[in-house]
Amino acid sequence: MLNCVTIFAASNNTDDLLPMDQTDRRYAVEETTASSTLSEATGKAVGDLLQEETPTRPVGPGGAMLRWYLRRKSIKDFNPRAIPETAARAAIKRASVPVEQEIIEDAMERGSLARGFGTLAEVEQAVLETGHRPTSGKLHREKWAKLLTGAAKARGLLLTPAVRIEKLPARPVYRLWARDIEGLREARTRLNTVIDAVLRTTPVAARQKLQTNKTPGGVTEKE
Repeated sequence: MLNCVTIFAASNNTDDLLPMDQTDRRYAVEETTASSTLSEATGKAVGDLLQEETPTRPVGPGGAMLRWYLRRKSIKDFNPRAIPETAARAAIKRASVPVEQEIIEDAMERGSLARGFGTLAEVEQAVLETGHRPTSGKLHREKWAKLLTGAAKARGLLLTPAVRIEKLPARPVYRLWARDIEGLREARTRLNTVIDAVLRTTPVAARQKLQTNKTPGGVTEKE
């Protein structure tokens, strides 16, 4: 059985031609300029070569030439996931980034999220504090998690899995991010400082209740 694929091409004059995230492996993008396009005469000549045969027009030799070439062109080393990362493709990816992710990226660098850890509620709050409101209304937790992941990847940051802090009231779930492993250790130290400060202000009865209800075998657990 033949394994067939359909390839289509489109052109546009702006960077927001189509939504494309950082993990896209569907689209190859090239930018054409006035100096790289064929002249009108050359374009017409190529078109005439590849015209299909009709009762009133014989087929040009270009179709046969193209068929001959494709039948002899080896594609044994073709990798469908190795899409050329051109400047035009990078521009479209950037134009596709949601406003919320851009705000999160900025907060990770020099805002309220620069400490290297936070809950999804704190990520959402960092966005709302700028005065921005998502056009689609309140976003679900899964959407905020995706935005945080996208922001970390765009900034080249390591992002830990979600970790639930069992010994804190409300058992909040945190994620940590940093440039490298050492940065993650430092972020965890800062988080532990926050945890200790909260515990010092938590009534004894509440701490005892948390200790009784925590999951066996550890203080933290993946979400």
